[in-house]
Amino acid sequence: TDLARAAGIDLARAAGTELARAAGTDLERAARIDLARAAGTNLARAAGTDLARAAGTDLASFSRNRSRIS
Repeated sequence: TDLARAAGIDLARAAGTELARAAGTDLERAARIDLARAAGTNLARAAGTDLARAAGTDLASFSRNRSRIS
């Protein structure tokens, strides 16, 4: 009886710990990957938009100034 209890407790603890570790690792990885993808996409979109706007504005003002000079 004592051995069965001890064995049951040890197995339950070990199984619980292993499962928690495995699940935690997978969830952390998945969360990190998803967050990285989402952040990367959003940053790329934002940067692309801002750069396009800035470049468009600079080119527009440059061409206006150039047409005034000539």
